[in-house]
Amino acid sequence: RAAAPAMVGRGRGHILLVSSLAGVAASPASSLYAATKFGLRGFGHALRQDLAGSGVGVSVLLPGFVRDAGMFADSGATLPPGVGTRTPGEVAAAAVAAVERDRAE
Repeated sequence: RAAAPAMVGRGRGHILLVSSLAGVAASPASSLYAATKFGLRGFGHALRQDLAGSGVGVSVLLPGFVRDAGMFADSGATLPPGVGTRTPGEVAAAAVAAVERDRAE
């Protein structure tokens, strides 16, 4: 939010917030994590509305389970059959697409 005024002054820019699917659907034993991710998602959507028409976009990225890097990969947890994962490269590509296309999520 602190970066937004300078972006608005230039008439361009983009803020990308990385939340989680936990910001869309909560699961057992994750109440604090889910609360932070729901909050970040809500902040992003409200900020996007605040900045509408300014030339500054806001996107919220909602990655699910990421293999090969990060919290899930570090935990060594296994997922139930049928639950997919993404690579760090796929998450990065989604981030670039969100900014390039000015997608809300």
